[in-house]
Amino acid sequence: MYDTRQQKYLCEACTKKFKTIGGLQRHLRKEHDWVFMEEVTNSSSKKDHIALYRASFMECSLLLRDKNDDAYKMGDEERILRNSKFQMLLSRIGNHGKYQLWLFRFMAYCFSLLTPRMVYEYIWNYTANLHSNLGHNIPNDNIVELLVQAVKKKVRAEGANATYENVRSRNTKNMQEECKKGRGGTRRPEPSKVNDITPMVKELQSAEIFDYILGREFNKFPGFSKVSRIKVTDLHKWLTDNKERHSYETL
Repeated sequence: MYDTRQQKYLCEACTKKFKTIGGLQRHLRKEHDWVFMEEVTNSSSKKDHIALYRASFMECSLLLRDKNDDAYKMGDEERILRNSKFQMLLSRIGNHGKYQLWLFRFMAYCFSLLTPRMVYEYIWNYTANLHSNLGHNIPNDNIVELLVQAVKKKVRAEGANATYENVRSRNTKNMQEECKKGRGGTRRPEPSKVNDITPMVKELQSAEIFDYILGREFNKFPGFSKVSRIKVTDLHKWLTDNKERHSYETL
């Protein structure tokens, strides 16, 4: 990365210039999450990177389970809102910009922009129940996907007659007829994962995944560090910029 003409080190990712190799290395570590091989060699005996990976995985998976199995299925609007804070941070770490922006705006509506009554209706309509009874709610974005697939199926069935007006009139009629129907038929039993858990745990135990052993490394993830690492300064700047953007986009 050394440019002999300019006599400076150039970062290929963001084109910043540095006079010394130490400045370039500090920049690559801080801004681009680089890990140098000598650092991995020196730190491998002091850390158990598999244990760090295990802790980070459990942190994310427990949040995912709490979100899907409890918050969404039970329609627990308070837990959905509470979990959205952690989901926004995970989206930022994973560079999922659209999800991060969506979750930020979701919280902005709930905490600042809507009236208490509108917030209650907004979060209450965040899930829908297709089969009645407790624990059967699904997120509304999944409802949209189901409807899209149903419409596509109807359109393909029209073949050469798939004009806009024809598809629109037929689908409107079909939806009206479906709304008049009562619940009928038998439901399939929910799949049980009990038989799969025991062999999975035995496999993990044989790999000593639950033990703490200094110096362990991943072949594919050298120098792995905990995922939940937030650059607070960058996050604060992003939040400030989006507050300003949201102020004129909403109004």
